[in-house]
Amino acid sequence: MLRMSAQEYRQLVGGDTNLQKPRPKQGKRNEPSYLEALFLQQINALRIARPHAEYRFHPKRKWRFDFAWPERRLAVEIEGGVMSKGRHVRPQGFTNDCEKYNQATQLAWQVLRFTGQDVKSGKAIAMVESLFEDCAGKSLGIKPALNEN
Repeated sequence: MLRMSAQEYRQLVGGDTNLQKPRPKQGKRNEPSYLEALFLQQINALRIARPHAEYRFHPKRKWRFDFAWPERRLAVEIEGGVMSKGRHVRPQGFTNDCEKYNQATQLAWQVLRFTGQDVKSGKAIAMVESLFEDCAGKSLGIKPALNEN
């Protein structure tokens, strides 16, 4: 498991000094949140292929993934506000997320959902890294099922 502080990541990859304090999104989609910026720094530090940010995956709806590797049909959603009763855990927000993730599954996307704690602890990047290591060369980036015979 990766165990580095945000400060260590900044030193390693020369990151943004604005990462010292978590800050809410400013309402602009092109400006990453603290957790999204931290996750991107982790990706850079491990030299994982850089994902597309705010990737629009649905042909008709305006839904976006926080991060996506379209060639692998792999997406990452960082669910902020889990502990502070943010949008993702309120009834309507949760219902909307269910619809979005179910539609993504119907379109053959593999969606990984992480909390802020998952990003801060390194759990999120460790899972993404393991998918890239285990699935090198596979087009969808999905681990094959184990043969039970």
